[in-house]
Amino acid sequence: MAANGNRKLTGTVLVGVMWLLVLMMAILAVGAQNSRLDTRTSLSSVEKIRCRWLARAGGETAMAYLMDDLKDVDSLLDEWAISNVDLQNVQMTDGTYTVAITDECSKLNLNTATANQLLNLDTETMSETIAESILDWRDQDEVVRTNGAENGYYLNLDVGYLCRNGNFRTPRENLRVKGMTEDLFYGKNNRILGQGGWSRFVTCYSAVKNVDASGGARVNVNSAQESDLISKLSLSAPQARYITQNRPFTNIAGLIGIKISTTSSTNSSTSTSNSNSTNSGSSNSGGSSQGGGGNSGGTSGSGSNQIAPQSLNSPVGASLPIRWPQFSTVAALLAADASVPEGAGGGSGQRRGEGQGGRGGEQGEGRGGRRGPGQGQDRGGMTSGRGGGTRGAMGDGNAQAQTQPLDWATFSRIFDQITLTDNKMITGQININTVGVEVLRAFLEGNEDLANKIISYRNSQGGEITNLCNLINVEGMTQQTLAKYLDQLCVRSSVYLIRATAQSKSCGVRYFIEMAVNRDREGREMLYKLEGIGN
Repeated sequence: MAANGNRKLTGTVLVGVMWLLVLMMAILAVGAQNSRLDTRTSLSSVEKIRCRWLARAGGETAMAYLMDDLKDVDSLLDEWAISNVDLQNVQMTDGTYTVAITDECSKLNLNTATANQLLNLDTETMSETIAESILDWRDQDEVVRTNGAENGYYLNLDVGYLCRNGNFRTPRENLRVKGMTEDLFYGKNNRILGQGGWSRFVTCYSAVKNVDASGGARVNVNSAQESDLISKLSLSAPQARYITQNRPFTNIAGLIGIKISTTSSTNSSTSTSNSNSTNSGSSNSGGSSQGGGGNSGGTSGSGSNQIAPQSLNSPVGASLPIRWPQFSTVAALLAADASVPEGAGGGSGQRRGEGQGGRGGEQGEGRGGRRGPGQGQDRGGMTSGRGGGTRGAMGDGNAQAQTQPLDWATFSRIFDQITLTDNKMITGQININTVGVEVLRAFLEGNEDLANKIISYRNSQGGEITNLCNLINVEGMTQQTLAKYLDQLCVRSSVYLIRATAQSKSCGVRYFIEMAVNRDREGREMLYKLEGIGN
């Protein structure tokens, strides 16, 4: 009996030991699993840090390319553009990085694009709803366009929010606009900015430093002194005087006498405002000339003097209602004798006696007189007494106030040296050397034929256009068409989008850094930055 009891006790102890071993093994297994998880977590954290610095290395490499680049002209022939191939899967210790550099001036700026340009960005899927909603999003009012949306729409969504009513801060802000979807913006099965959808074609960062090719300050033709225009730009006195008498210019083409605005001209409105002035005598857009004198066109008596249509040889809004001779070619203009315009002189018979003169009271009495009795009218207002005018240029055929718009050759020569603003940066321009045909077609408001011809011309020039005025050589390009877009084009860029992606060799962790950088601002101004794990 005692032996049987000992056997039972021994068996019980053995079972207990076995269960204890099982329990210990379970504890060890759980501990090992937790240890592996901790190890993997720790490794992932370490690799995340490693990849982040790899991505930063890629970003700094891209910045080095941009800073070393010559800034007289930016094109797809520059090292920063060519290096996009060399910067793919660059091998580093325990990982690789890939970098893409994109010129933001090769895209359509959401803050300056017109509805027509947006509609032509993608003629198949872009709708008037999205285009007008983009304009409503960025304007500063609550006036809803026909197909647009303002706060009333956005606040009534399931998760409401306010409309920006200001400039877009990032391109991704587009996803908050009425009608926009991720598939349209990024492209299907893609969530990376710039690699699909409309995100390849739009920006809100494009900007160019307001300097010439050498990096020197441009001459602001809207504020420069006449003497500076002559000395710094080597203009003739009549050309410089034309600029000072016709500014401010809202479009650079005004320097050559081309008017871009479709609204009624200043001359027409001035003529209307002066129609009620005391008259009997010849009239013009600046006012009327009364009595025995003739007007600047050399006519006198009753009736009206019609203004000829604007051309390159007739000043736009000139201060003197003079009539310049017409030339069929620039060569004829340059060869012509720079003498008194027709009717601007003629001795005692010109602008004589009491009466009203257009724009500043431009009348005088006697030979070469600048002052005379009578009334002077300035843009619809009356100034009476002696010396009504200060710009009279007559007497014995001597021209003292001759003006002349720039000819195309002079305009082309100084184009890169002039500006209409003192702003340090000019936003929203398109770089003709880096833009693709899709964006260029949209910029030209759907003129795909002209867009293709411009790209072909660029290729024929070795891929680089140094002077925008050379676009006049593009087949089908006219001065009027080129003048319409000149202010919105450039050949240099300041802001670039850099996207650096790094991947770990050991565990496959991916990390990206995306940033828009203005290389022409001190300290390489960061306009935007996004980073994190993923693509």
